[in-house]
Amino acid sequence: MTKPLVSVVISAYNLAEYLPAALDSALAQQGVDGAVEVIVVDDGSTDATPEVLARYGDRIRSVRQENSGLVRTVSNGLGYASGEYVALLDADDVWPADRLARHVQALRADPSVGLVYGDAQVIDEAGAVTAPSFFALSNARPGTGRMLGRLLHDNCVTTSGMTMRALALRSILPLPSEAAFADWCLAVGLAAVSNVALVSGVSFGYRQRAGNMVLNQAPTAPGIVRNRRRMVEWFRWLLTEAIDDPTVSLDDVSRVLGVLDESLLRVMVGAGEAAAQIVTPDRARAAQLLMTARELPPGIARAKATAHAARYDPLDHGVRLEYTAALRLAEGMPMPEPPPPLITLPARAQATLAWAGEVLNAPALLHGFAREVQADDDASLVLLVRFDAEVQGLIKLFGEDPVLSGDAFHAVVIQAPATTPGRRWLSARATARLGGEGAEPEYQALPAWGR
Repeated sequence: MTKPLVSVVISAYNLAEYLPAALDSALAQQGVDGAVEVIVVDDGSTDATPEVLARYGDRIRSVRQENSGLVRTVSNGLGYASGEYVALLDADDVWPADRLARHVQALRADPSVGLVYGDAQVIDEAGAVTAPSFFALSNARPGTGRMLGRLLHDNCVTTSGMTMRALALRSILPLPSEAAFADWCLAVGLAAVSNVALVSGVSFGYRQRAGNMVLNQAPTAPGIVRNRRRMVEWFRWLLTEAIDDPTVSLDDVSRVLGVLDESLLRVMVGAGEAAAQIVTPDRARAAQLLMTARELPPGIARAKATAHAARYDPLDHGVRLEYTAALRLAEGMPMPEPPPPLITLPARAQATLAWAGEVLNAPALLHGFAREVQADDDASLVLLVRFDAEVQGLIKLFGEDPVLSGDAFHAVVIQAPATTPGRRWLSARATARLGGEGAEPEYQALPAWGR
């Protein structure tokens, strides 16, 4: 079977009335110079969804599962995708006929881009356009480039409007249990390892109907309260897993804390619950993180390290005061120069990870590895640097050894990823590790080189 160029993943739950329009729009894509596979994951629908899917026969691939919720359904569906590019489509939305062609063209134009997205027309239940721009209607702020910081607190990427490079998906699959929405989680994960690009024009028709998760919902509606409760956990996750990226500013971190507070307040009002009923603090862990932060010199890293404590005790006013103090001490300090996106890593097929600090302390480890693989055209060593001083040490070490500095040995020096998505992507890209016994958990599954 020919490998598809694009995989289209549709999550369906009790939307049999609208599903045919979504499927027809996916199958009618024009101008794509490769095969398109359509995968539908039926999340235990109790309506006529199975009958609708059966009518399409082998034009689509359908998978049925027990009801697991949208985030888990999307995560599972992405696991079935085999295309070079992957697009999502909600079961009640529709695509214009040139949608995939425009998105694939944008991804092909720039290898550093792992995610493209676009605007929508809002349509009613019958398919008539009611608003020309979903971005305008929802006051979204679309952007392009290194967008991680903004996406942490202000998502503008929606399910049916996004297309991803399959290579970039290594950073986030399976989606974490803390994810509030699949599209938001994917956008954050991909932005942590790649650039993001906005595709002009209409990318989909967003159907406005009574059951929408975004439109037509009162602030105190059970669905909105439920979503806000999930968002509390999502923002807490971001505070330790994503804010340390050098492209994330302290203003972004402060905004994450702000939307965390707002989400807590909305759940308290909507559900009539006390804050302590919504969040169970881990004060011991928060205190430990604050102690670690105080050991750092004043600056951006210290302020971010202080913000980590808010994940574990977002209700403690003292934690916020610690963050505010660290923020003031960091005022006026310049943002660090961000490294190139991880997705552009120029490593060969057999990429072994090594930590600069370890090989500087035990250079024989590096020398032995280099001499064994120097003639292997498929092998690369990826050296992870955590401190600027390590770069100077590596320059000296390489300069003293003709094998290390020779053309036959391929080595790449990069800044160690500071986010969980970044580490997950790099771990999935690598084939082994050289040392790293005390490295982050994301790397521990890699086999040790030479064993």
